Amino acid sequence: MSMTRSPGQIALALAIALFLGVFLLVPVATVVYVAFTEKGGGGLTLVNFLDFGRTDLFVRSFWNSVYVSAMTVVWASALALPLAYLTTRFEFRGAMLVQTLGFLPLIMPPFVGAVAMQLLFGRNGTVNLLLDEWFDFKIGFMEGLNGVIFLQAIHYFPFILVNLSAALRNIDRSMEEAAQNLGSHGLRLFRRIALPLALPGYIAGASLVFVKVFDDVATPLLLNVKEMLAPQAYLRITSIGIDDPMGYVISVVLIGVAVATMWATALVMKGKDYATTQRGGGGLARRQLKPREQALAYAVVIGILLLVLAPHVGLVLLSFATVWSYSPLPDGYTLAHYARVLGDSSVYIKNTLLYSSLAAAIDVVIGGAIAYLVLRTRLPGRQWLDWAASTALAVPGVVLGIGYLRAFYGVKLPDGTPARRSPRSGS
Repeated sequence: MSMTRSPGQIALALAIALFLGVFLLVPVATVVYVAFTEKGGGGLTLVNFLDFGRTDLFVRSFWNSVYVSAMTVVWASALALPLAYLTTRFEFRGAMLVQTLGFLPLIMPPFVGAVAMQLLFGRNGTVNLLLDEWFDFKIGFMEGLNGVIFLQAIHYFPFILVNLSAALRNIDRSMEEAAQNLGSHGLRLFRRIALPLALPGYIAGASLVFVKVFDDVATPLLLNVKEMLAPQAYLRITSIGIDDPMGYVISVVLIGVAVATMWATALVMKGKDYATTQRGGGGLARRQLKPREQALAYAVVIGILLLVLAPHVGLVLLSFATVWSYSPLPDGYTLAHYARVLGDSSVYIKNTLLYSSLAAAIDVVIGGAIAYLVLRTRLPGRQWLDWAASTALAVPGVVLGIGYLRAFYGVKLPDGTPARRSPRSGS
């Protein structure tokens, strides 16, 4: 297909630009504007940010968010690295199943899994009840910031797994063979050759985990952890009101951290995506595990999968449980919960499917149209559409929600109900 430029393409580009401007740029610009404006609609000022820096709660929340995000990356890496290495480097039976099960945590929001994880790893959960009975001690898996880290690492580690696995598969085999000829083998070969070559893939996954955790609202709130930035932004707007400037200041800080993280990632990875430049072909050579190594590898993989699938298992048990309190397992099981949900809550299911389908359809249409305009036309400024759409990755959901509340507050849409005539309006 030849590169073209037609009135229809121009109209399509303008329509997409208008959509992105109204529903993405305007809410974000509103948040930024309010953050730099004096309370009550005065002129531009930095006093709101000075107040942020002078408030111990906000400063503490900022560093808590940084700590939780960084430690989540560490623990998510500890979960993802063995799975990626074992399934891509060795002849590992069931590698595809392991990779598939490793992606399952992404299908469930972390705050949903938090309920099940409390029953399994909470102070009076299954694991701690057994530890108390057998060894007379308990471990605070789900308490405070450590609980948020524990849960987020289990949920978000697939981002590192998928990027690292792809990078390891695409490493030029000739580099590994050259290192082996020079006497490098085993863990030294992985540490000195494979891991550095796969580092761009790892950094991409790790930065995504950091941003996702830093911007998460629901999980900390569900675990009653409020001293983090995203929960503070939500609480300021919902408890004090949309006129409170600190909620907007926190939102700008969230955006700034997300943009800085993505910028730093792009800077580190610039010119270093050499893992995909294959000349020898085929990626890393797979080798056979010895019986003892195979047993150890399967033990590690099974242990990690049991941990990361624990929220799903716990949620399934909880959905069938009659009573589950102060006992390792539910006291009994029933189908009554499902009957109630399907019978009494059908409207929630209907709305969820409807709105999710509409959102997905809009994304497909807008994304496909932008891809077409960027790749198949010569419209000037078409790349700006791609960049504008990509900025959504750097905008936390809570910030966009706050921006919608402020930008479109008081805007009423027609509900489709016919207007009723006044009795005095005549025939």
